[in-house]
Amino acid sequence: KENADEDLQPRLIVSAGLPPVIEAEDFANSSGVSVLPSSDVEGGSMVEFSAEGNSVSYDVRVAEAGTYLAAFRVASESGSVKLELAQDGTPITTINRVIDAGEIWTTIYKVVTLQAGFTTLTVSATGGNVQFLNGFELSASNTYFEDSVTEPVNVALNQSTSASSVHSSSYSAAKAFDGNLDTRWASTVLTPWLEVDLGSTVMINGARIVEYRDRIRSYEIQVYTDGSWVTAFVGGNPSEDQQDFFPAVKGARFRLQVTSATESPTIKEVELYGLPVLSTSMALNPDSISLEWPNAPGTTYAVQRSTNLVTDAFSGTVEAGI
Repeated sequence: KENADEDLQPRLIVSAGLPPVIEAEDFANSSGVSVLPSSDVEGGSMVEFSAEGNSVSYDVRVAEAGTYLAAFRVASESGSVKLELAQDGTPITTINRVIDAGEIWTTIYKVVTLQAGFTTLTVSATGGNVQFLNGFELSASNTYFEDSVTEPVNVALNQSTSASSVHSSSYSAAKAFDGNLDTRWASTVLTPWLEVDLGSTVMINGARIVEYRDRIRSYEIQVYTDGSWVTAFVGGNPSEDQQDFFPAVKGARFRLQVTSATESPTIKEVELYGLPVLSTSMALNPDSISLEWPNAPGTTYAVQRSTNLVTDAFSGTVEAGI
């Protein structure tokens, strides 16, 4: 045949016309995912990614090469979204965002460049946490642009530390904040605390605990406020490596308080995630403006045009774009 492409029957055509919505369950191929009823307001089905490397692929035809705005409808059990979009095996964008934990749906916008022709778009998980995709939409325009967005970072790394119990100098509190999983802090009691002083006030909305052995059964993340320690998050068994996200709290001193353990805890690393510097991304087309910023779960934002309030509807669950 003169053109073998004529035999291909893509499910969707991406063009400069009406933006196609790619439903998550309409994949051509998949690896490791589950299709479940969607809890999103639009209903239908959703794809569950439960392990790093899980993926779904979609056969499409891109009518014109160019810049597109991709709008991903996502949720995450832990509050961490880590996904990658690839065209014909070549990564074209990644998502690494913190959102509200649970099946609380959020739209995340990314600007991508697509090549024309019959092609395969693949969404894959780059993190092992359980996360969900309800679908994504591609809008074509040559006027979209995107600034860089600073991701949350471990603000506790190499900061000043102390502990209520230390096994020996070889297992000091600093070993839990040195970024090295080959070193560890060890205590001699069942319910010790481990403190870090960040040196200045920081907004914290997440933590990671990496145990040497599975000993801790419950713990709290606490912040020092107005002369006393206040609980910011209550956790269960971290199972050797646990990452949690919670409503943002502000402070300079934080500590991990172990509240129950089977044996004296020993921890390889504790990470605290500070909220990134607010840096917006903007997408423009003839009919609308889309803004994007790092999401602080539980935080309220107000959007203004000059000094006039446009909306203050972003309380509770804050979507990463409007």
